[in-house]
Amino acid sequence: MSGSPSATIVGRNSGGIYLKSSRNWILYISNASYRGPLTIGLNPEEKITPILTPGMAVHIHPNLLVFPDTGLAISTEESRIWEPEHPNLPALPLAEQIERWMTLARGILDIHPSAEIETALRTLLVNPGTHQSDIEMKGLVPGNIQTVFDRQERSELEDTKIKLTKSMGKGPGLTPGGDDLIVGVLLNLNRWKPQSLTKDRLENFNKEIVNQAYRKTTTLSANLIECAANGLADERLINALDWIKSDSPYEVHTLIDGLLGWGNTSGVEAFIGFLFAAKYNNLAG
Repeated sequence: MSGSPSATIVGRNSGGIYLKSSRNWILYISNASYRGPLTIGLNPEEKITPILTPGMAVHIHPNLLVFPDTGLAISTEESRIWEPEHPNLPALPLAEQIERWMTLARGILDIHPSAEIETALRTLLVNPGTHQSDIEMKGLVPGNIQTVFDRQERSELEDTKIKLTKSMGKGPGLTPGGDDLIVGVLLNLNRWKPQSLTKDRLENFNKEIVNQAYRKTTTLSANLIECAANGLADERLINALDWIKSDSPYEVHTLIDGLLGWGNTSGVEAFIGFLFAAKYNNLAG
């Protein structure tokens, strides 16, 4: 991206600032240690100055971000583009994947024992030995997202798309809860491509979900959904998913901290989406 001006500051939080580019992408400038496809990471010792406020223009040039209202510039000349490596390990049997999911769920509850997510996760912990296809999904997450989990024995891909798009844009914030769940579903399907889905079917499924996202929800959510359709997401989500799916060498406590640290409840909702992707046999990898 280049040009002048080519972005605007649209928000900030304790960790950084959000820019909206002229190409309709939301970028996050932060000195947080975790990497992601829409994040420009600063050195840990660098802090986002409070003089950068919403509404300010940003000029994006090759190797340089310029904030003309302040005289500040950020060099990206020595930056490296992050792309997550695939673990190149075989997927575990579905039963083992579910058990790993349950292990993380128990750990999340130990740290996050209150709020609506507790009730949601405990739905799965009542009968931990239950076969995955028999798990009652309705009520798994709060509010309007419950409509995603109407019980049925099997679902075709079209049914899954309808259920996911019904939850799209539901909930408050830059990334509503229904959208975070969709990120988890798409990341699972596109990073660990199931053999039961042809390339064309998965690509068409991705395309329709992404197109709906740009019509029905926030720009940031749509961006994250599009990234997930390309197998990309914040590395905290990717690390947790890889550990669930394979023998990836991650510490459970680190994965739990990462999921709880991605947004307010966004990481947990994406985590629920991992399992939702495996609920349907024709989507299980």
